[in-house]
Amino acid sequence: MDFPRYDGKSDPLIFLNRCESYFYQQRIMEEEKVWMASYNLEDGAQMWYIQVQKDEGIPSWRRSKDLLHLCYDPLFAPIHLAS
Repeated sequence: MDFPRYDGKSDPLIFLNRCESYFYQQRIMEEEKVWMASYNLEDGAQMWYIQVQKDEGIPSWRRSKDLLHLCYDPLFAPIHLAS
């Protein structure tokens, strides 16, 4: 099973679900999840994560998922713009 990649051009839900499946199957420890997912971001999503690190440091996996949804999920966009 290959780790999924994400470039920010689509809804992040598929990427996040594949990450969770990978983490479960490979028994990845919680503290390694953000590193593994961020390593597999590409293009705009990689630039986004670099900015998150500058603003917040390295977030938890839960926070990373929330931020990814806020930035790239079309259903969350109005919430993101209002905040």
